Amino acid sequence: LVRLLETDPIDAWVKGRGTGRQSYFNYQNKKFSTRLTIAPELREPLRELVRELADWRLAEFLSRIVRNVETTTQFSCKVSHSRNRPILFLPDRTTHPDIPSGWQPVEANGQRYEANFVKVAVNVMREPGNEKNSLPAILNLWFGPDAGRPGTNSHVVFERMEEGYRMRPARERLVVSTSPGIRHN
Repeated sequence: LVRLLETDPIDAWVKGRGTGRQSYFNYQNKKFSTRLTIAPELREPLRELVRELADWRLAEFLSRIVRNVETTTQFSCKVSHSRNRPILFLPDRTTHPDIPSGWQPVEANGQRYEANFVKVAVNVMREPGNEKNSLPAILNLWFGPDAGRPGTNSHVVFERMEEGYRMRPARERLVVSTSPGIRHN
C-alpha cells in the first residue's frame, strides 16, 4: 500500500501533475509536506482538507481497481438515471463479451425477475408474468431515492448462476483512511 501511495498519488502531487508542473508538496524520508507558507491558524484546517482530499482520491482509485477485477462469472453495472428513474449501464460489450442480451432470469433479494439486457443498459426488470418495471423500486431500496442521480456512484453486480443471474448491490470491500474516524466503503 505504501508503494502504491508513493507511486500515485504522492509522486504526481510532488511533480505537480495537474497543476501545470507547479509543485506544492514535498515527500522526503517518508514525510509528506507542503511547500506553501501557511499562517499558523490555517495549518490545522489545511491538514484536515488535504487528508480529506487524499482519502477521497485514494478511495476512488481503489474502488476503480475493485470494479475492474471482474471475471466471466460476474460483471458490474453503474447505476445511472434516465427519465427520472434509475437504470443500470452495462460495461463495454467489446471488453465484456459474456454480457447477456435480451430477457434473462435474474434473482434479487431472493425474488425471481426477468431483466432486459439491451445494447448499453438494463432499464426494465419485472416479475415473470407481470409488466410492471420493478428495477427502480429495487435500486431505490438499495441506494435510496437519489439512486443513479448525478453526484452518486453506486454499482450493481450480476453474478452468473446455473440459470440466469443474481443481482446485488456492490459493496466495496476495501476500507481506506489516512485520518482517524473517516471510512470509505
